[in-house]
Amino acid sequence: MLDWDTASPAVKATLLGAVSCFGAGILLAIIGVATNLKWLMFFAIGLLALGVICHLVGFGVRMADQRRRLREAAARDAAKAAKKGKK
Repeated sequence: MLDWDTASPAVKATLLGAVSCFGAGILLAIIGVATNLKWLMFFAIGLLALGVICHLVGFGVRMADQRRRLREAAARDAAKAAKKGKK
């Protein structure tokens, strides 16, 4: 689950981009089917695919952020342990 308050701006941007592409793709697909416009249906498929790609990029960005946070926490813990060992 994504905590919106602590998420980085890159994660928020990819999430909003994915949701926007999914929403627009579904809406255009429905309109394309209702009006029998094949070009609109194919355009909607492209938007849905772009939404999937944005979603996968968002996973990658979230994993990179988590790894960075874990490295920073490990460095802080090592510094505390070294400081405690000097006393």
